[in-house]
Amino acid sequence: VAGRTELGDIHVQFRHEGHECLITLSADDRETLRRVSETSETIEAYKVPTWIELTTSGGADPDMRIRVELRDGAPQIVELAWTSQPHQSEIRQKHLRQIDLAKLVRDLVSSTLTTDHPCRGGNVGVQIEQIRQSKDPESEADYADYVDESVALLKQAKRESEKARRVAAKFTERQRLPRERRMITDSHLRLVAEVYRANFRSGPTKAVSKHFGVANRMASTYVDKARKAGYLPPTKQGQKKA
Repeated sequence: VAGRTELGDIHVQFRHEGHECLITLSADDRETLRRVSETSETIEAYKVPTWIELTTSGGADPDMRIRVELRDGAPQIVELAWTSQPHQSEIRQKHLRQIDLAKLVRDLVSSTLTTDHPCRGGNVGVQIEQIRQSKDPESEADYADYVDESVALLKQAKRESEKARRVAAKFTERQRLPRERRMITDSHLRLVAEVYRANFRSGPTKAVSKHFGVANRMASTYVDKARKAGYLPPTKQGQKKA
């Protein structure tokens, strides 16, 4: 039986003309280039890039390019294009259907966000090295402690990173709303409750998502806040109430 070695995606990060660039090479010969503007605007705790460009190329499907710009505090798609190279398939309806624009913008923008707040816990590699230096290299017990503490630190860092990504994604979704709906006011929550109750028997959270033009996750956030504000009754586990 012949052996086979599989490598994951290859990432190359660099700066070009002041802009941050990230090239990702995948196993299916697709190349993704993400360019992030040097300039940014500070909104709440986040530094949001003025613009982001994403280009995918290679492989059998047409190349795609998207540009997102920050306008009035909202990340907006200002350019979207496909190009079919000689070795690629023609541009078809399926290529348009495969693109979830809201998700693409949310993931693209949230992946670039930086915050003015220092990352809690600092550099994980530095902390692991500090743990190593505090142990006796000749002691098996110290080595076991070093491994356990390092693994626990890595798991904690992963949890915090995933939480930060979720928070950044919600922030991006909110910023893409019209200005008057970015702040969740009492009147907004009352309307959420009305929509929820009107569609209680036929997917109320999905109805909120459709009414406000947000992802299901953001719609769930609206509903939770409406409950906490008293516009919807509290729920019991496994039971929704309106």
